[in-house]
Amino acid sequence: MGNILRGFRRVLVFTGRDEAEAFWAYALVIFVLTMAVGAAVFLPGFTETLTKMQQFAAAHPDQASVTQGPGTYSISIQGSHPEFFADFGQTIQRMGAAIGLGALLLAAAVTRRLHDRGLTGLLGLMPLPFLGFSLVAMPKVFASVGDGAAMPPGFLAVFASNFLYIGALGLLGFLLWGPSQQGANRYGEMPPQPAPRPPPPPLAPRRQG
Repeated sequence: MGNILRGFRRVLVFTGRDEAEAFWAYALVIFVLTMAVGAAVFLPGFTETLTKMQQFAAAHPDQASVTQGPGTYSISIQGSHPEFFADFGQTIQRMGAAIGLGALLLAAAVTRRLHDRGLTGLLGLMPLPFLGFSLVAMPKVFASVGDGAAMPPGFLAVFASNFLYIGALGLLGFLLWGPSQQGANRYGEMPPQPAPRPPPPPLAPRRQG
């Protein structure tokens, strides 16, 4: 808990170093909060779209087919129905805002953790261009899906951007996971290491009754 609170207190401090334990405790909390906000933003729009498709399938069984089985559910509807996806672009934009807020809360902590490894904090920017492109292009792709396009314009570009984003994020995670650089480096002194926990006291022998 101390590491988490320290991360929030230093959310604008881009100098110094953070050991792995302090960084990952804080980063996990930010990740969970970002995913929770993203789900709260995404699920209402997704549920509304699914409800509209179900209502259409029930009212027009000749134009829709529903496939349901163990762990699977799908609706296939003929023709173009952009009304199903009317608000999806706004949903993606709200999700982008939630992800952007999470990135801002992590920016200083990522920088300090990279400093602790002797690396420049600019490496933390690697995933952002691909993430930004996908968040801008995805609403247009979903709008094209609603218009009934077989291959929405920009779909391959978004797919490639997402693939590169995952790769850049994985590389950044690898850099963040490594051990601290021993001793002082150009970013400051090595953070104090947590004291080892004392061993538990030995159990008292039981008396034989």
